[in-house]
Amino acid sequence: MAAGRVASLFFWDRGIPALQVERKGGLENLLGTRQENGAIDVFEAMRNRVSASAVSYTTTPGGHSLLGIPEGEGYMMVTSPLRRFGDMIAHWQIKHALLAERDPVLFDEAWLMRMSEDLGSCELEAKRTEGRQQQFWAH
Repeated sequence: MAAGRVASLFFWDRGIPALQVERKGGLENLLGTRQENGAIDVFEAMRNRVSASAVSYTTTPGGHSLLGIPEGEGYMMVTSPLRRFGDMIAHWQIKHALLAERDPVLFDEAWLMRMSEDLGSCELEAKRTEGRQQQFWAH
């Protein structure tokens, strides 16, 4: 999680676009019921049927409700470049920013937004396929 925060701030501080993970859902409402010590009643969470909402991508730092990251601070996935193509894109962008003498931007915002649409649809299909496979083997 720390690497995702550091990468997000690295890009933000340098004005370099990157695919930031944004997760919003019913959890925000539940967080409003926190007690003084920050605890949430587990039965309240079950009553509200709070679960992980779908991830979306943006090029500006958004919030991440499950990690408690507020809007504007940002979080991104960078720790598995061999497993997730989006992480590899972030690594290429970081490397270019560190080595470039003039323009630190390898992938511009328009390209990243087009890529985020492809990544989102591929990730959704992979999750559906995984679910069907689990159902098959469970039966």
